Amino acid sequence: QNRTQRLLCLKMVEMILVDVIRPGPESYANGGSKGRGNRNVASSSMARKALEMAGDLSDDKIVNVRLNVGRMFGNVINTLSLEDLEYVIIILESQIEEEVTQYNGGDRDVLYFAKRSIYSAKERLNIAAVSVN
Repeated sequence: QNRTQRLLCLKMVEMILVDVIRPGPESYANGGSKGRGNRNVASSSMARKALEMAGDLSDDKIVNVRLNVGRMFGNVINTLSLEDLEYVIIILESQIEEEVTQYNGGDRDVLYFAKRSIYSAKERLNIAAVSVN
């Protein structure tokens, strides 16, 4: 029961970030600061709160919840501001550090989705850095 609620929470966070706070492609060069209209402080704050909720589940006792944290972050990478991308990288790097201490080095799917999402986030950060120069 609780596991299902946590998985639904991740899906809700993804929907909020993709459907409510999604920046247009023209905003990637300046860090994803434009959304539908202008991304204001309220929507930025809402995005961070949603990311924090998902991040709280990164060390869940249920493997399926932990792997869905990485999967969800990977699905929303292109909707996040540069600041939020850096936050996601910190969460996922922490998740990897914790996961490898688990029995047999942790769950390979959790590690896969976390690493894939970190790679995507860093790639986006690099693209933004190049376009600013």
